[in-house]
Amino acid sequence: MIHLNQLKLLDIHLKALDWQQFEGSALLFCNIARFCGFSPQLHELEKIALKNNSLKIILSPCNQFLQEPGSNQTLCHHYNSENIIFTEKLNVNGKNTHPVYQALKQASDRKLLKNFIFWNFTKFTVSADRKTVKRYDPWISPLLISEIRDHE
Repeated sequence: MIHLNQLKLLDIHLKALDWQQFEGSALLFCNIARFCGFSPQLHELEKIALKNNSLKIILSPCNQFLQEPGSNQTLCHHYNSENIIFTEKLNVNGKNTHPVYQALKQASDRKLLKNFIFWNFTKFTVSADRKTVKRYDPWISPLLISEIRDHE
């Protein structure tokens, strides 16, 4: 089980997310970067968000793979959606790993190398009851993830 409500996560405007707004909803977390070859998945995620009210999508810009330059302020101009939540720019690996991503990695179903994210667009689904966290590698399209299709 993952206890997200004990962790602080800021949105792209640096306001703390209220985890209570997600009660009863499945979640999808993903580290993103505009200049990544997997960035077309942003359109797929937007499509999913439009069709699926019971799934909340939380995307986190990350420059640890050198494909997301700029500050939170400049990223606000690039990431804007009424259907997706964008977080502050954060780290997903190393000593400055954001606590949410640390918790996602630890709670995930991954067995080998679970504490390291290899690239942008690594996706984590969290069940509505917060008991199940599944991890998907970047090359897996969000349109192919069964937990997402099951909520449509």
